Amino acid sequence: MLSLRNVEKTFQNRQGQKPLQALKNISFTVASGEFTSIIGPSGSGKTTLINLIAGFLHPSQGSIRLGGHPIREPGADRGVVFQEAALFPWLTARENIAFGLLNMGCKGKSGRKRALHYLGLVGLQDYANSYPHELSGGMKQRVALARVLALNPQVLLLDEPFCSLDNQNRCGLQDLVTAICWAKKTVLFVTHDVKEAIILSDRILLLSPRPGQIVGDFQVNIPRPRRNHMGAVQAWENKLLGHLGPNAHQGFPISI
Repeated sequence: MLSLRNVEKTFQNRQGQKPLQALKNISFTVASGEFTSIIGPSGSGKTTLINLIAGFLHPSQGSIRLGGHPIREPGADRGVVFQEAALFPWLTARENIAFGLLNMGCKGKSGRKRALHYLGLVGLQDYANSYPHELSGGMKQRVALARVLALNPQVLLLDEPFCSLDNQNRCGLQDLVTAICWAKKTVLFVTHDVKEAIILSDRILLLSPRPGQIVGDFQVNIPRPRRNHMGAVQAWENKLLGHLGPNAHQGFPISI
């Protein structure tokens, strides 16, 4: 469904400074309905990779295709949830979701009904008329998730959406995303949390330090729900942490 071939990204710095290569020779495909997490050390290009797939950036080299068509700009076939919810503060939770539906021609009663449906899906139907400043951090991220899901994108791109949340909210949103997306949505999920990647993912891609290269491609075979198999999750975490050492980028890609 999603295909990247020999993708590289170099940022041109100011005059006299050396260009910064963020990603090098990135090639992988993601099947429809697959939940893939991307992990790696800080500065390995995880967010840059998400921005390339979203169409916010253009690759310096290589190609990115979705359904066989090249990605050249942002589009409704890809939905992005960022680290911060980025809600419009002057709109209610329902209105934030409905606003995103306007470009799809879904407005009026139809838009309101659809917005309320997705608020219910994330457990916030009772907060439809609440403004962002009246919501907790976890609730804001639920609204942001609902806003993207309401657009029914082919691919859901999640860039560390839970990193600023407390453990209880984080676990709740992990379980929510699993329930909504597993085997139903194609998801690319960026995280610094190795355990989070294991709990959520069908597959984990490991990036090396800058310039980011794929040095690990792991199929996670732990039965779901994964919280019932925390011993296996811990064993996987130990394996992955072992590959995140200073020499993880050397040699051939690793597979488990």
